[in-house]
Amino acid sequence: MKKIFFCFITVIFIAVLFFFQTGTMAMSLFDNRTIMEKEFEGAPQWITKGCSTYYKNNKDDKVLCGVGSSLNKNPSDARTIAVIKARAEIAGNIQTHITAILKDYSTTETGRKEIAPDDYQRIEDFSTQITKMTLYGTKVVDYWVSKNGTLYALVVLTRGQFKGSINQMNGLSGSLKGKIIEGAEKSFDEIDKIK
Repeated sequence: MKKIFFCFITVIFIAVLFFFQTGTMAMSLFDNRTIMEKEFEGAPQWITKGCSTYYKNNKDDKVLCGVGSSLNKNPSDARTIAVIKARAEIAGNIQTHITAILKDYSTTETGRKEIAPDDYQRIEDFSTQITKMTLYGTKVVDYWVSKNGTLYALVVLTRGQFKGSINQMNGLSGSLKGKIIEGAEKSFDEIDKIK
């Protein structure tokens, strides 16, 4: 009889423990959903739908945008981190396209179908340098703070600023500058369609 009673108590204990654990997990999931819903409550469209909504009436100059965020108690640090993340988003887009343009230019200029192994590192390094130079043309155009305290930053690079940065670069031949700008025109159009 004691054995049955002990088994019965054990089963009830496990059932209560399981119910409590499941209930805690369910509440945790509910709380996380509620937090995320509140995070974007009242958010500008450039956060939820991309920056093309911010520039939808700008037909004159195409833009590349980056949105960064930071949840930091120090407002200055939050701004700095959010802007760094937004610029990193732009840099990733630029570097991918610049690398492709440089690889294409390299094969065209050398007449080879493939890039020589030692050229890969130079192309990556050059692409990184170009990306860093063009990021100087970015500017912060908007900030927003969510109800949960997350600061968001919208950073923009216009096609004109990008071209200006490329044209000011020393050490680039005129034909390479032209190729980069031509490729960038296509890239800005492609990226704009994605948004």
